[in-house]
Amino acid sequence: MKKYDYYRPVARPPVRRKKVRKNILPSLIKHLIVCCVLAGLCWGGYVLAVRLYKGISASRLGQWKPKAVDLSGVDGPIAKEILAVMEPKVGTPFAVKDAVALQNEFLEKYPQLRKVSVKRGLLSGKVHVKAQRREPIAKFFLSGEKERFIDEDGTVYTDTSVNPTETVQTVELVGEIPAKLDKEIVALLQSLFKLKKQLDFALLHIDLAQNTVTLTLPDKSVIYLGAAQDLREKVRRAAEIENAVTEQQPRPHVLDFTYFEEGKVFLRQNSL
Repeated sequence: MKKYDYYRPVARPPVRRKKVRKNILPSLIKHLIVCCVLAGLCWGGYVLAVRLYKGISASRLGQWKPKAVDLSGVDGPIAKEILAVMEPKVGTPFAVKDAVALQNEFLEKYPQLRKVSVKRGLLSGKVHVKAQRREPIAKFFLSGEKERFIDEDGTVYTDTSVNPTETVQTVELVGEIPAKLDKEIVALLQSLFKLKKQLDFALLHIDLAQNTVTLTLPDKSVIYLGAAQDLREKVRRAAEIENAVTEQQPRPHVLDFTYFEEGKVFLRQNSL
């Protein structure tokens, strides 16, 4: 007879596990914090909704009254004058039409301002006035008048609060001065002042009646750019020619762009 041996592990008596008592205090604190945050958000939302409702209601009824004025973007005399106009508005009904009227008034009174925004802060209770000054790219003088400035969009304006130490290139304008210069003239000013190192000049003369542009160099040489067309390309070409002129060539001289459209530029001695 065959014998079969089987291995049977010895059964161990069941071990009784001890119950671990959980500390529920941290869990309660977490729930309490979450509840406080939710309550705070709900209260903040309620307060915001109430203030918004009151602001909109007062706005619709024309009874919204500003508590203060917030001015940004300008300083000095202009800021004082704007605040002097706005301060009497505090505590009195202030409608949308009033904001629009003041915005137009400031733009008309201060030509040196590029943009003016007057808005009501229904929640803050403030009138927000924001202004942006024009950045001059050139200036010119008229006999018996104060200097005028030209900004990047060609607008001609006066500004008595400009810092005298600021370096703004001077041009000479002849003829009737419009409220806004032609885009070609503005493009010329921007290009010319960027090429100041390559094409040093003493005077930029613009005849608005004849619509012509002339440059005078420090050595009395003259660059006649002709009609106010293709001015950027003419200035670039003039810089190349002037840098190529040698000491053997006449100085002072005249560089004439009258026939530039035909591909010709004439260099001749200045008779002056």
